[in-house]
Amino acid sequence: MQMDPRQSREISELYKQHKTHPLSGCIPAIGPFAVLAALYRVLAQMPELHGAGWLWISDLSPPEQLPMRVLPLLLIATQWLLGKITPSPSMDPQMNRLMQWMPLLFGILFYSQPSTLMLYWVTSNLLAVAQQWWLARRYA
Repeated sequence: MQMDPRQSREISELYKQHKTHPLSGCIPAIGPFAVLAALYRVLAQMPELHGAGWLWISDLSPPEQLPMRVLPLLLIATQWLLGKITPSPSMDPQMNRLMQWMPLLFGILFYSQPSTLMLYWVTSNLLAVAQQWWLARRYA
């Protein structure tokens, strides 16, 4: 959908009036992605994880060795749940549809990543779900 030039100018004027930048919403995401990149490097190269197991995972350093990997499915489920319980009152319907596909995209992107990274991401999502649930109950 192409934006009308007049509408584009008005949006630009709003940004100037409120002294903001359209990419300023991306700035808070830089920290978690930097941590994720660092964790990826550390977890992929830790000799302590080679041969170390946890629950159904026999070795934490490579991706799961099951025919149907469980951690990517858990990642998709926890991200979907987090997206459902996180309030987004001003989201554009087109953006909302895009955000509904993001958990599946992340599941596909992270499908072949080391189990430790997947475990970190799923645990982080579970903690975020618990936090969001607690906040919703506390401030309902």
